[in-house]
Amino acid sequence: MSPESALEELLAVQVELEPVNARARKAFSQQREKMERRRKPHLDRRGAIIQSMPGFWANEIANHPQMSALLTDQDEDMLSYMINLEVKEAKHPVHLCQIMLFFRSNPYFQNKVITKEYLVNVTGDHNFAGSNRIAEVNA
Repeated sequence: MSPESALEELLAVQVELEPVNARARKAFSQQREKMERRRKPHLDRRGAIIQSMPGFWANEIANHPQMSALLTDQDEDMLSYMINLEVKEAKHPVHLCQIMLFFRSNPYFQNKVITKEYLVNVTGDHNFAGSNRIAEVNA
């Protein structure tokens, strides 16, 4: 087979594969949504329990192997005001991951919620314009 005919055959297979991939993405998305609906009541219940445990997030973050090396005493005190953490993901058009940190009133900032967003394009690259915006904190 010549390189030209091999390339034509490869392109033909790719054209056939596109609708299969589209159906697979749709099915995966529907399955993911279904599983998220099933998980939600459990996650909500877990979150309510965590919120009743003062200092839970400060303790968890301070005991995380990588995070503990980065935290100052002031960070740990600030985290003692944290009452909840939520992660939301969206897949289209880019992968978006939102990490939301919820706080009670504290002497460090006015925000009740600080949201950090990470954008990742289809190649897995997160080093593009807007991919690593800094959360806005109102002091």
